[in-house]
Amino acid sequence: MNVAIAIQEFFSNGQIGGAFYLESVATAVLAQIIYRRSNLSGRLKRPPEFLDPNLLKSALEYIRAHLSQELTLKQIAATVGFSPYHFARAFKVTTGLSPDQYVLQCRLELAQQLLQKQKRSLAQVAVDAGFGNHSHITSVFGRMLHTTPKRYRQEISSFLDYV
Repeated sequence: MNVAIAIQEFFSNGQIGGAFYLESVATAVLAQIIYRRSNLSGRLKRPPEFLDPNLLKSALEYIRAHLSQELTLKQIAATVGFSPYHFARAFKVTTGLSPDQYVLQCRLELAQQLLQKQKRSLAQVAVDAGFGNHSHITSVFGRMLHTTPKRYRQEISSFLDYV
C-alpha cells in the first residue's frame, strides 16, 4: 500500500521522468510477480509419490500369488487401499515399471521356469503362467526374448545337458 501512495505523491508533485519511473516500477513489480509465481508453481507441483515399502511388498506378493489368474489394476490397487490411478503412478515411480509391465515380466519369468523344469505342454505352461493361450505366450516370448517358447525350451535343455 505504501508503494501506491508514494507513486501517487510522486506524480502529483510533477516530478521529471514520472513516466519513466512508473514504467520502471511496473517492470520491477511484474518481475516480482513472475518470480514469485514461478517459485510458487514449483512448490505446488507434487513430488513423485513412492509406494511405502510395506505396501509395495504387499502388492508384489499379491501379484506373484495370483499370476495364473486374470489380474486387474483395480484388484492390485485394492490390496494396498489405493485408487487404480494413484496406485499405477506410485508403482511406476517406485519400480520403474507400470503394473502391467511388471505382471507381464513376472509371468514371463514363471513361464521360463516352467519350461526349464517341467515337461508340460506349451498350452499348459501358458495357462499356468497366466498367459491364457499358446498364441499370447509365443508373442510375448518373441517380443521380449526374441525367441519362441519351444526354441527357448530346446536351448535351455541343451544347455543344461551340457552343464
